[in-house]
Amino acid sequence: MFGMSSDQIAALAAVAQAILALVTLIGSIAVSLFIWYGTRRIAQLDYERSLREAWMAVDAVALSSDEMLVMADTLMDPKNAASHIEARRRRWFAYTLMNAIVSTYFGAKHGFTQSRKDSLEACRQLLRPLMNHDEIFEITQGHGYEPEFSALCREVREEQIRNSNESESVFASQDRPASAQPSCSTGRKPANL
Repeated sequence: MFGMSSDQIAALAAVAQAILALVTLIGSIAVSLFIWYGTRRIAQLDYERSLREAWMAVDAVALSSDEMLVMADTLMDPKNAASHIEARRRRWFAYTLMNAIVSTYFGAKHGFTQSRKDSLEACRQLLRPLMNHDEIFEITQGHGYEPEFSALCREVREEQIRNSNESESVFASQDRPASAQPSCSTGRKPANL
């Protein structure tokens, strides 16, 4: 065949078979690794979901009655022993909300939502009113929340503080008499006519 001897053809066939065997081996390893990483990731996600569901069940039991709330709140953090029932309810309801927000946040971070950008913005919107409360902000900074989520809460809180300071300076200038307000063009007081 094309001027090749049968020995050359046999050698060429052997090389082709070796190459095919090597490609098959590499393909098998790649598929096995893909499946292994995929099942590992699924197991990790199942674990995270079951953990959040467990905490939501704890929250539901704690919020089921005032007596359970006092017991759970004091057990989980003895420094809360003197807290009023309303503070306990607010704190535990915040835990419940935070579980839902954390789930949305990590779903967005791992690409499980339709729009990562929209989901992250939704998390920020949900966090804004919660981060106004010192006590709720405090629980986001170490009470079992991942550092990445705690950092988001800090970022939202710092934005609110900056916006609050800017609003206060605007309101403070509006409270001054007109003669004491700076002129827009020069920054000096307008002349009294």
